[in-house]
Amino acid sequence: MDLPSLIAGSGLQILYYLDQQRTATELAERSGISRATVYRRLDNFQRVGVVGKSKSRYRLNDPFTVLVPIARGLFHQKHRREAEQHATGLNFVWETHDEYLFACDNDVSAEGFHPTGPALFGDFGVPLLTRDRRHYVRTDRLSEITPAELVCHTLLIDDGSRYRTYCLLLIQKQEIDQAALQDCAEHYLPETTIDLRAIVNGLSDYLETEGETTTEQLPQWEEFKQTARDYEMTV
Repeated sequence: MDLPSLIAGSGLQILYYLDQQRTATELAERSGISRATVYRRLDNFQRVGVVGKSKSRYRLNDPFTVLVPIARGLFHQKHRREAEQHATGLNFVWETHDEYLFACDNDVSAEGFHPTGPALFGDFGVPLLTRDRRHYVRTDRLSEITPAELVCHTLLIDDGSRYRTYCLLLIQKQEIDQAALQDCAEHYLPETTIDLRAIVNGLSDYLETEGETTTEQLPQWEEFKQTARDYEMTV
């Protein structure tokens, strides 16, 4: 078996997402590779016993499951090397094979690196007094950070009560549609440990019901109204 040739290029991207059983369509959507190429690479993997198939779902056979952390580790090191050319004090928050969100100690102005997180709230009318570290997302998918993207990034950075309140202010100020938040959350959801979709739905429901639909991580409605007034907002 010529394993290096098998996993080179798009093969490595496919392996990145074989952490569980997936269809070829799912693998194509996640990896950004055409379905024709995905099928061809999967056929190659099957011929040498690396991959098995049950109905329409593909999986890695033992002992080749180790290829997933290898693929992910290689992409992570690629991202780290790229980011270290522009940033110091790196802390990765979220990543896929071709995008990553991170915190750092300095400003970054390189192409493809977009500022995000609490420091960006002021650009959307919610100037936060925060000493948090700088945050950036490296992506070719976006030309700018929308309010919905900023909400999702902020929750990935920290989904605690303080940051959820920040996101409530931003959703209210920018009148972010719940559907836009759901669509955005779907993109980040597969590679995060939090239920981002449930969180953004909860924030939208809280505002829609004026605090009647809430959780222990959200403020009392009167408390939130006072916070909004502090930012010269009306709720």
